[in-house]
Amino acid sequence: MEQNVRVYRGEVVEKPPALVDDREYRGVVLADLDCRSIGRGSWTQCRAVIMLKGFLERFVIAYVHDMSIQPCLAPGQKVTVVVSGSQALVEVVS
Repeated sequence: MEQNVRVYRGEVVEKPPALVDDREYRGVVLADLDCRSIGRGSWTQCRAVIMLKGFLERFVIAYVHDMSIQPCLAPGQKVTVVVSGSQALVEVVS
């Protein structure tokens, strides 16, 4: 099964209090922080800071990805975010 390199899954670290689960939000990546290699190979753990449209508070997700096939999220990238409880799905749209 081929991995979609535009989709990142991870754990919500910080979110606006008014954010509603299972709804799609648009945002822009402000930063990708604390990226570090984990285990063997090219697996990396990062923390992305995203500003969601319509919110003043930032959204932060901790995620793990394989650097050999999926780069870190980059500042300025436009994304969609869907949150379900403590998990989030972030997809790069441009």
